[in-house]
Amino acid sequence: TSAIRFAAEMGRRRDPAALQSVGGQRSPLAAALEHPERPVRFAALEAVMNIAPQRSFAGASAVPKSLWEFAAAAGTPQAIAASSRDNQASDWAGELRALGYDAIPTTTGRQTLLAALESPRLTLLLLDSDIGSPRLREVLYQLRGRRTTKQLPVAIFSSLPNLATSPRVAANDASLLAIARPHREGDFAGIVSELASLNPNS
Repeated sequence: TSAIRFAAEMGRRRDPAALQSVGGQRSPLAAALEHPERPVRFAALEAVMNIAPQRSFAGASAVPKSLWEFAAAAGTPQAIAASSRDNQASDWAGELRALGYDAIPTTTGRQTLLAALESPRLTLLLLDSDIGSPRLREVLYQLRGRRTTKQLPVAIFSSLPNLATSPRVAANDASLLAIARPHREGDFAGIVSELASLNPNS
């Protein structure tokens, strides 16, 4: 909240000094263009646009990237349904579409990672505990290592053999929800609602 307010104040003052740097290092405002929190990135971009600098600055390359990110993010929210079984991934994607999401079914860890990195409006991910190529832990490790998916809400849908393991995987990640695969009618809407509440940008 403080970062957003500081960025807004810098934009209001329209002082190019807010983008000046020492020794080629980015100023705090320029660095905020790549902050993990989407609202901070937006506030920083808005401030830079208000300042309208007449010369380049350290970190200026992040401006067109941020502009594209926010422009591409307009529209129906996206979600990924990742299962090791094709019919299950399709069923989960269908449930998500019924809830208003642009759903993408995937069947391998690699497909899931590629879809997550290429989806500009991605808001949540349903991930089968039995996903492979690569497996669950590696998929989560790769997701959390990227700025755009670092805080992405993920539900691990556990098979019976993994019911004890999945909660341990999710124990230290506030954006992870580890539960058994839904089977009853109506379960899906509640799970997706709870998962959406974990999104820091919602």
